[in-house]
Amino acid sequence: MCGHFELDPEPVGGWPGAPFAPSGTFDGKVVDTKMAKQMSFAARWGSACGRAFDAQRFLAEHPQFDWMKGILESRPSQPWTEFRAGEK
Repeated sequence: MCGHFELDPEPVGGWPGAPFAPSGTFDGKVVDTKMAKQMSFAARWGSACGRAFDAQRFLAEHPQFDWMKGILESRPSQPWTEFRAGEK
């Protein structure tokens, strides 16, 4: 699953409940039976679909969220990575 409320012109329930609210998914994790038996899973930091989020660009396009300057962070696209129990 992947959420991109920052692209939605309709208000979405919950915080902040405004059009184009900068919220959605921050990471994605998946596991199947084979991976579970091997005590592993795959994860991606950022949107599960791989879409990057550019905070500066977002704030320039949506000045109603200027109050988030300095706290809203960009999320570059990251690769899917597999993690296994016991790895360091």
